[in-house]
Amino acid sequence: MTSLGGNGISLNLNAVVFNPYGFGATLEAANYSVYANGHYIGEGQLAQEYVITPQSTQTLVFPVRVSWESAFLTTGSYLVRMGNVNWKAIGTADVEIGRTPLSVSFEFATG
Repeated sequence: MTSLGGNGISLNLNAVVFNPYGFGATLEAANYSVYANGHYIGEGQLAQEYVITPQSTQTLVFPVRVSWESAFLTTGSYLVRMGNVNWKAIGTADVEIGRTPLSVSFEFATG
């Protein structure tokens, strides 16, 4: 989902996560920064909690707030690269495994 506002654009990045383990985890919170072709475009916070069951695949939705300036730079890069943008999200997440809370760093990237 993408929406336009006076301060910029809101968009959602989807990440498909596979849990290969025999135990589940709960992703409770996440804060992250998003980059397009190496340029910072915005940041976000996880909008909902995700329960990731053992040996399952789930799509996580990461909302991002993007300024108009960053949106135009990304659009220009998209056009120059003929429709190819490399995305990267870097952040920290609060995860609970069993009853053990953990804070972990993460990075999702395309390209």
